[in-house]
Amino acid sequence: MPIGAYKPSFLMEWAHLSPDEAIDAFHQLGAQHFIPMHYGTFDLSHEPASEPVKIIEKRKLNNSLKGNLIIPNIGEAVFIPHHN
Repeated sequence: MPIGAYKPSFLMEWAHLSPDEAIDAFHQLGAQHFIPMHYGTFDLSHEPASEPVKIIEKRKLNNSLKGNLIIPNIGEAVFIPHHN
């Protein structure tokens, strides 16, 4: 889920999700694995580069992100088992 480049919202909301909006979309989709993307690489907006993933991690700790949170390192391959 894309979680970065969301501030200021009046300018960015047409093309980007905030971390909380990404969590809402994740839940609406009924997904099992949340893999954040599109954050911390380029300085495109007003939030600090580390803010989006810190918000996601905090939401996971307080159980407002229901599912498996996977935060891969840059370039790391992620393998998700196929469920029938």
